[in-house]
Amino acid sequence: MNKYILMNKNIALAQIILSDDGKIYDLLEIYNIKAFPVGIICNDIKMSNKDIQNNLAEWWQGRAIPASRQGLFSVLQEFNIERSSILAMKCFGLSLSDQYWIKPINSKLTWDKINFFNNKFSNDIGEAFFNPNFVKESNEIDFITPDNTSDGWLRKKWIIKNEKRCLIKSGSDPYRQEPFNEVIASLIMKNLNVYPYVKYDFFVDEGQGICSICDNFITENTELISGYALAKTYIRDKNTSIYNHYLDIADKNNISNIKDFFDSMIVLDYIIANTDRHHNNFGFIRDVNTLEYLSPAPIFDSGTSLWHKYSVLSNKIGTPVIAQPFYNTHEMQLSLVKNWDRFDFSKLRNITEEIYDLLNKNPLIDKKRNNIICAALKERIQSIKLYQERMVNKYSIPLQSDDTDILTKFKQLKFNLQPVYFYYKNKFVPNNKIKYNPSIDKKILKQALIDGFSREQVKKILINSPNIKSEQMIDFMYRSFSHDKDLKNIILERTIHL
Repeated sequence: MNKYILMNKNIALAQIILSDDGKIYDLLEIYNIKAFPVGIICNDIKMSNKDIQNNLAEWWQGRAIPASRQGLFSVLQEFNIERSSILAMKCFGLSLSDQYWIKPINSKLTWDKINFFNNKFSNDIGEAFFNPNFVKESNEIDFITPDNTSDGWLRKKWIIKNEKRCLIKSGSDPYRQEPFNEVIASLIMKNLNVYPYVKYDFFVDEGQGICSICDNFITENTELISGYALAKTYIRDKNTSIYNHYLDIADKNNISNIKDFFDSMIVLDYIIANTDRHHNNFGFIRDVNTLEYLSPAPIFDSGTSLWHKYSVLSNKIGTPVIAQPFYNTHEMQLSLVKNWDRFDFSKLRNITEEIYDLLNKNPLIDKKRNNIICAALKERIQSIKLYQERMVNKYSIPLQSDDTDILTKFKQLKFNLQPVYFYYKNKFVPNNKIKYNPSIDKKILKQALIDGFSREQVKKILINSPNIKSEQMIDFMYRSFSHDKDLKNIILERTIHL
């Protein structure tokens, strides 16, 4: 057991005890609760010291390298270290995302002498993750590095390049596509020019090959607050959506531009089919000295996208993916976008050609897979342009409206007919409600056939319904229309046999 002072730069926050395995064992005394890490204190309830200690322990554990990190077990085994929380303790909990650290009792260490923003740091741990041939005696390892407190499941390391702190991230097997996706997301945001974003470039690493690299957007005077941490500062009412919960908290903290931020993030994630925009993959920037929020953070960490792990044989490239953080489909998240006029998607007209050239630099992606990814991406750009057209031109909900042009464009979709499902759903369900009676699916099936979609297309449309668990269920629905003469004739005309 060891006693430490939890610090925020030079401000003492609390006295704590850490166990030998690097976990917070006890909270002995609180000195300055206002400067605590965001998310420890919930403003809606009176918290006991035990509650604060538990939240602090969770925060500290989240500061350590997660167990899902590629290569973590090998690194810990190599250096005879039991847990990643011990690594965090060895570097005094210092990070390049904020200014919190732990100071041993009676130590003369100061923030100015040890922080990573202004002082050099070791590359040993980063190299151990990146280079399988890295060899160094454990008693020679320098553990003073921000690599001990980096999050995420991919291999990553911090370096100092041209006096700037830069983060390098590798990719995952089989295609190591994530670094390319980061660069692609940067390119898309650059062309749209609607919101600040982290610019990613390529970095060739001896051990990991082509990686991504970006400058640190946090300085010694700012800290990154994750969405997860911010959401914990107030209790969310059960009738309040998580999206509106963020808007409410932003209003309480005078965080500006949050709607533009979410609009841009949702639109980007739709285009690149991002599956990993969880609440720690976006955030907010706070002035560490005044404790005032400055803005949402630039958009970062978009690598888990563009069907990065799927082969051509899987037939999953281009298909709908699970979305985060507000709804589980990207189409539903688009309904949250407030200002469609900000987006000029014509600026993405030829972008898939540039993206093809970028992916072509990856030796693990062949031309066939590259072509399919780019074709699917082009279709998603077309789909979001169509969604924008529907929203800006106020296409009406009643079925009597003339949507011939929209339906013609929908029929051209090859990979993803999820937009068509939500188009029909919005027609049959008032006020765009999410939940509805399963009988609506029958109405969608019938209307889609009447509008000229093939049976195969209807399957791809209806499979997006939360009520449909398999294509066999859709076949049963066809049989239920055996007494509908008009529909039966339509089906027979398309050589569909009940």
